[in-house]
Amino acid sequence: MATRNGPAVVYRPVRQRAESTRGKIAALLERYFAGSPIELVNALLKNPALSAEEVPELRALIDHYINQRIPTASSKLITPAAALLSASRSKLTTPEFRNSD
Repeated sequence: MATRNGPAVVYRPVRQRAESTRGKIAALLERYFAGSPIELVNALLKNPALSAEEVPELRALIDHYINQRIPTASSKLITPAAALLSASRSKLTTPEFRNSD
C-alpha cells in the first residue's frame, strides 16, 4: 500500500509480517521438505549458519511452544530451556515470539 507524504511516496506492507511469514514457511515446507516441519528443523540444526549460542535459544522457543500448546496436569511444563527463554525473552523482538500472557 502506498501513500503520499508530500513529494515522497511511503510504502507500507499490505499483509502483516506474521501472516506473510506463515505463507512463505508453508511454501518452503511443501517445496523442499515434503510438508514435514521435522525435516525443516533437522535441516536448520545441520546448517552451519546456526551458531552454538543459538541452539539453547532455539530449544527454549520449542519448550515455550510446548508450554503454550500442550498443557500438563500442573498447567505448565517447566524445563531448563523454558527458564532460559524467560531470561532471554527481552532479546526476542518479533511479534510471533513475544509472550502474550
